[in-house]
Amino acid sequence: MVNFGASSGDSIDLSLPSLFYPQFNILGTSMESKKEFEQYNASQHKTGADSVYPLIEIEHALERMKSGNQFGNIGLEME
Repeated sequence: MVNFGASSGDSIDLSLPSLFYPQFNILGTSMESKKEFEQYNASQHKTGADSVYPLIEIEHALERMKSGNQFGNIGLEME
């Protein structure tokens, strides 16, 4: 799980057993404030997602990334 910044706020509710039993790793990175995030989303400068793949098609997503032809993010959708 990767969390980009704190655009969802400073606090979240998280069940610790659901985090520890499957041995998830969490990586965080700071970006901008929530206000800056909202301003960016309201702007005309969105790059958006290049493509979104179902998790089962992760190989196709990796091939797309390796090709270097994407413009924007490549996402994985988890059901």
